[in-house]
Order: sequence, then structure tokens, then C-alpha cells
Amino acid sequence: MKRFAATIITALLLQFGVADQHFAILLAGQRMGSVIYREATKPYLGKTAKWTQNITAINSQLLGQAVQMHIVETSWTKPTGEPLRMQYTMESGGRTTSMDAVFGAKTATLELLDNGNRSRRTLAIPKDAPVVDDAMMASLSSPGKSTAYYILDPTVNDFVKNSAKTIGQRKFDLFGKSYTATAVEITDPRAVTTIYVSAKGDFIKADAPMGMEIVPEGLYVASSRHDLPATLDLADATSVPTDKPINDTVPIQELDLRFTGANFGRAPSDGFQTVTQSGERTWMVSIHPPQNEGVASKTIAEAAAAEPTWTKPDLHVPSDDDHMKMLAQRIVGEKTSALDASLAIRKYVFQQMRPNAGIGVLRDAREVLKTREGVCRDYAILMATLTRAAGIPTKLASGLVYFNERFYYHAWVEVFDGNRWIGLDSTVPQEQISATHVKLRCGTVGDAVMFQVLDGAKAEVLRVK
Repeated sequence: MKRFAATIITALLLQFGVADQHFAILLAGQRMGSVIYREATKPYLGKTAKWTQNITAINSQLLGQAVQMHIVETSWTKPTGEPLRMQYTMESGGRTTSMDAVFGAKTATLELLDNGNRSRRTLAIPKDAPVVDDAMMASLSSPGKSTAYYILDPTVNDFVKNSAKTIGQRKFDLFGKSYTATAVEITDPRAVTTIYVSAKGDFIKADAPMGMEIVPEGLYVASSRHDLPATLDLADATSVPTDKPINDTVPIQELDLRFTGANFGRAPSDGFQTVTQSGERTWMVSIHPPQNEGVASKTIAEAAAAEPTWTKPDLHVPSDDDHMKMLAQRIVGEKTSALDASLAIRKYVFQQMRPNAGIGVLRDAREVLKTREGVCRDYAILMATLTRAAGIPTKLASGLVYFNERFYYHAWVEVFDGNRWIGLDSTVPQEQISATHVKLRCGTVGDAVMFQVLDGAKAEVLRVK
């Protein structure tokens, strides 16, 4: 299950400056974390800079297991809002990742540390919109006007294009008190968040996806909600309900669904599934994953020659690592078929890994292999690294998987057998992927984690084969 709730919270808080305050993070009215935001004027390389720091703590449950995350982000920006430097550290489940980014005129240099594995990444500064650290710099314009801007998102170590639109005055209730404030919509590729700002520019609250709210700590403590026990599970709270059960005790080759209340506009329509819009916020999704049998796989060499881009190493996928190459060769053995080799690696990952829902950081495959535990995303990253190390073109996929009358966020891989992209799920014993997987995004690790959150969605089961 994807650890996307913290991703959205982090992305929101890192880009939206507020006064020096403490905040409560709520999910369906229950506390799941807190935020401390500080800002000051400090020198940076001999010049005056705006210094900001967010300290975010998440304490929740995922699949019945406790999840804690501690995130610290510190930034230095010019008085005009352009970033100078950004430092980010995230700790969860005994793992730590960090980023130290220095911004120049044309590039940003990122020094990355992923549980002991160091790397460097250089990004070109986008030219089509400004890079800002505080969305307030781009958002408080005339009502109805939308402003595009970029932020450096430490969850994907890349620039992400957002937009801010001032909606105008709105009335709302918060803990029994009525407010009138300026509403600002922040549109991230993953979700839309509405920020409410007072006439003085002070942050009042944020309505985030999946029923999340961010509110001033003082207002929360003064309310009757602060005594409520936190019993919600993140997996359940962010899942998509179905109108009827699906008998998934038998292999399902095809599945037709109607999703309402969400936007599937960025979901791929390909050999795995067909996505069509049938009305406002209504989408038909027909899932028909390629079957492992029926079409002969080409050789690894032939598949690699056809899709060379997807055999290369990438962030969190060190397929050029000597140990990964040797391990992949040992698993594959004498197999030359791209599909047969992929199935052998899928089986290895399934047998070696064990689930641990308490790890909330995005991890390098070397650390995953060392500890042999994690969430579905970790299974997929390890498998993608090994298949690419064997020369097999591989993409990361993110989406939903059915379980017990709900669809839960999930991750798997797609391998190219020389003819087709075939989905493989290393978290289950079955070789053939079920049609109960709904794909939302596919590509690199960065592509996969940028899927759109289906806030408020419901699924209607139309046909099962």
C-alpha cells in the first residue's frame, strides 16, 4: 500500500509558508500528526535570506501496524522567494533518507543519502514557470487567476509543476466557529488542496485529500475533538469502496468497473486496461491484463534491444550495481526468455521479502535487499532493480488492488517480454497478475509515486470474468 498520505502532507507543508505556529494534522477528525513551522531572517553566504523550517511528525496505523514518520525540512530563500538551499530528512521504521539541494542560476545540485547509499543528481532549473519555496509567493492574485510554479519535491527528488488559484471569499465552520476567508486551491499532480487564508494572510486551515485537515494546534486543543482516540487505519481510510464483493478466490482475467467521484484523466489506457470518461467525474475502466501464456516471449536480448531505456539504472533502482547484477544472473541461470527470467525473479522476491508496513520512507533497492522487508513499493523497487540488472526492460506501476470489498493503493512492476508489457506482482504467490489491479501511473519510481489520489471515489462492479 502506497505511503502517499505523508507524501501529500509533506509536499503541501514544504511549499506553503505560514506564521511561526504549531498545527495538528487530522484524518477524518482524528489526529494523525503535528507540524511545527518556523521562519526567520538569517544570513546565507554573506547575504540576507529568509530561513524556514517545517518539523512534521506522523503517528498512525497502516494495515494494523504502527507507523511513525519524522520529517524535517529547512530552506533558505531570497527575499523575492527564489530558493537558495533546501535540506530535507525523513526518518521512519529505523530508516533515514535525506536531501541537500543547492540552487544555482541554471541548475540545482542534489546530494542524496538513502540509508547509507550516497548519490548526486543535477536538475535543470525549469524555464516555463518560476521555482518557489512558498506557494504564497505565487498564489494570492486576483480571484479566478491561476499561477503555475515549480517546487523541488523531496519525495521524488525532482521539480514538480503545481498551480495556485485564488478562488475568493468562502464561509466555513471550524470546531463550531464560523469563518470567512480567502480560499486558494493548490493543484499538485497528485491532488487538489484548498488553503484558507485570513485577510492578513494568516493560515487558518487546509482541506487536503482523503478527509485530511491541517489546523492550528490551539484551535484543535480547544475543541472537543482532541479527546477522541485515534483508531483509523490509513489503508482503510484511503481505500475505495465497491458496491458489491468480487470473488477473488478464483483467477480473474477481466474486470469492468465504473468509478465515480474522482478523476482518472491521468490513468493510462493501454494493453493492461482501457480507460474512458462517461460523464462528469465518472470513468469506465476495463481491466484486461495480458496473460503470461499464449504468446511466446522473445529473448532477453531482443526485449532489451526494443526498449533499451527501461533497462537503465534510475533513482532507487541501482541495476548497474555489481551485486545486483550477480544476484540477477544467479536467479535467472540459463534462462534466455525475458518472461521466464522475469517470473524467476518475481518468485525470488516473493520468497525472500516479508511485509513491514511500519516503514514509511522511499528506499533504495540495496537497502531493501539488505533488510528483506517493506511495503509493496519496496517489493516492486527490488524486483525492478533485479529485472533491469538481468537486462529485462521494466517499469514501476502504481494503482489499486482489490481486497475485501475495497480497492487499496498498491504497487507492482511491468516487464517487457519483447511483444507486450506484462504486469507482475511480487507480493502474492500467483505468477499471473489478476484483473483486480487498477493502474494509475507507470514508468520510473518518480512517475509511479506521482499518481492521482482518488479522493471520494466509489467503484461499481459491472462485469467479472
